[in-house]
Amino acid sequence: MLVIATSDSYLLFYKLTDNSAEGRGLYEQRDSPVTSLKRDSAELFIKEVIPSLVLSFVSFVIIPHYRA
Repeated sequence: MLVIATSDSYLLFYKLTDNSAEGRGLYEQRDSPVTSLKRDSAELFIKEVIPSLVLSFVSFVIIPHYRA
């Protein structure tokens, strides 16, 4: 859950969902077909899956102003 407080005294609630059930990440790194542009270092071949997240609005709450 992600909550955002606005300057107009609202709390906005969002649900974060991991969308990586398909086994794919957010992007895929591929080598260039041009030989001079290909990766040479072994560190550059490490593949880390960056999951894609879905942000869905759930609800909001208005925070009343307290005046003393």
